[in-house]
Amino acid sequence: MGSTKYLVVTASTGMNPASIASRVFRDRELVYARKHEFGNLASLADTDKLHEAVRKHHLAALDDVMAGKLMVHRGSDDYLEEARMFLRKRANAKALAVLRDAVDLYPEDPHVMTYYGTLTAVVDKKYTEGIEACRRALELMRQKAPNANESMPLFFLNLARAYLAADDRKGAVDTIYSGMRYDVSEGVLHKELVKLGVRRRPALPFLTRSNPINKYIGMMLYSSDKGKK
Repeated sequence: MGSTKYLVVTASTGMNPASIASRVFRDRELVYARKHEFGNLASLADTDKLHEAVRKHHLAALDDVMAGKLMVHRGSDDYLEEARMFLRKRANAKALAVLRDAVDLYPEDPHVMTYYGTLTAVVDKKYTEGIEACRRALELMRQKAPNANESMPLFFLNLARAYLAADDRKGAVDTIYSGMRYDVSEGVLHKELVKLGVRRRPALPFLTRSNPINKYIGMMLYSSDKGKK
């Protein structure tokens, strides 16, 4: 358009349900995005319908660009804030809808991925997909910010909640224990254990919880954690 070049990309994603997404880039910056859920493609004949729908979707995106209907770029933080707003209102399904768009645009953002994974398990009941997304978020976070220990409890908490949605209490508890090394005394993971009616693991697992050595070490660790606050 004039001296400005735009790249318009339209593609279908998945088959059950299928969706179509069009994105427009100007100098590598996303300036337009729209998405449409197409439904379940149960047969090969349906794929012909999808191809036609993709073509129409692409042309509609071109029309919008020609008409100057470009959007203001939304970063991953914008999507997360909108999702959290819905979560505060307990509108989980709406939060998940926001995160579906976010994860398409920012598949390498660990914070987007962890919330998407939890809500996929809780709202959509797609437990395996949700747990895998939460695990992927943990791995992304370790790669991108290996020293951001203060952020790690959230990722373990969301993974644990995905396990709980799948009615896998053991998986949830084991996940919380795995993340406790990042959690301060009485932090979010400790509070989740309390909700589940589970106590912290003994300092020395090979001794009983009532063993005097375990009690002493536990008291020392607790005092040390309290002193750091």
